[in-house]
Amino acid sequence: GNDVLTYSLDGINYQQTATFSVPTNGPYTIYVKNNSDCVVQQNVIVSGVKELAIDNWQLAVYPNPTDDELTIHSLQFTDNKLSLEIFNVTGRKVYDAIPLTSNFQLPTSNFQNGIYFLHYANTTKKFAVMH
Repeated sequence: GNDVLTYSLDGINYQQTATFSVPTNGPYTIYVKNNSDCVVQQNVIVSGVKELAIDNWQLAVYPNPTDDELTIHSLQFTDNKLSLEIFNVTGRKVYDAIPLTSNFQLPTSNFQNGIYFLHYANTTKKFAVMH
């Protein structure tokens, strides 16, 4: 039919794309949910993932510049309950949240065009919004 499918690695946090970034090789369960909240799961084994050489707080921010959504990746999001904050160039906080999954989707469609600073723990990243 015309179902919109969403995908998850934990059965809780779903995304619209079927592509995932996983930290290590090994077994994973993929959950697929349709509009009627019917869920199927499939066990997969991931092999050939390059080892990630990152420090504990490294943040990956992409795409940069962004239009309507920014992906923020850190393996530490699942272990720490710290606030992720976004500031504009004047220093005003425009967004904050506590990310619970390693890939956090930040909607930016309501952000003004410009440069922003993402702060999490002891790391700051700069990104641009261009509509």
